[in-house]
Amino acid sequence: MLVGMSRRLRTMGGFSILAGVRITRRNAMWMIWIFFFLAMFWLMWKMLLLAGWGMYFMFYGIYLIYKYMFLGIVWVCKKAYHAITGKAQDGEAEAPPERAQ
Repeated sequence: MLVGMSRRLRTMGGFSILAGVRITRRNAMWMIWIFFFLAMFWLMWKMLLLAGWGMYFMFYGIYLIYKYMFLGIVWVCKKAYHAITGKAQDGEAEAPPERAQ
């Protein structure tokens, strides 16, 4: 079972890329340049995706800011209107009418 193990380890010791090309001493510098350009394009793709997610969260944050700002303005206007007119708001019980004596 262990016969030929060193020979098998020697063949497995080389590093190959998915294209079926084995890296040797002769082509190592070319492979380094190929890996460099592949990594550069991979990083550009990741940066493009991260920029898209960043824009999504930025626009969602702006949406939430304006949403709650306008909801607050509506709430203040309703409070002011009901304070001026003397009407009870939704959920508040009106004061019972006073009896005439």
